[in-house]
Amino acid sequence: QYYIQCYDPATKALMTYSTYGEMESGFDLIVGDNGCLYFGSSMNANLYEFDPSTETLRNLGNFNADTAYSCGLAYDPAGYLYAGLTGNKNNDAVHTREVVKIRLSDGALVGRTDVSSCVNKKEIMIRGAAVVNGVYIAGGIEMDTMLAIDTETMELTELTYNGTVITNPVNFS
Repeated sequence: QYYIQCYDPATKALMTYSTYGEMESGFDLIVGDNGCLYFGSSMNANLYEFDPSTETLRNLGNFNADTAYSCGLAYDPAGYLYAGLTGNKNNDAVHTREVVKIRLSDGALVGRTDVSSCVNKKEIMIRGAAVVNGVYIAGGIEMDTMLAIDTETMELTELTYNGTVITNPVNFS
């Protein structure tokens, strides 16, 4: 059984919510400005939304059955969740292969971008991501590359750090 715990800084109490038998181990966690928690799971790459105000857990699903982890999560106030799908259930490769865009109102997959050409240079996993002015930005451990994905077109730009500058800059204004 798995359960969700939340810390309330006002009361300094740790609240434990109901157990959730269907849920796998949590992996990568973010908080949306809607107050919900979003996280991926390990070994099944499911994405979840937990609403602490109603204590409900919604399984948004698995958007690539061959992947093992959901990582690089980013919440977009426009109503979307972005996630890197990582790992291969059939071997030990842990590189992120694609980034998906999920519409939170209905959990529908509305975009997908293959990022394997950027991250296969090293077996890395996207570990940090954010949506900034309509661009999903992500990086990872030991990466000399960052990813920038236009949230409207899902077009990928690889930002490469050569020691002094980032090549292929993206305009964030």
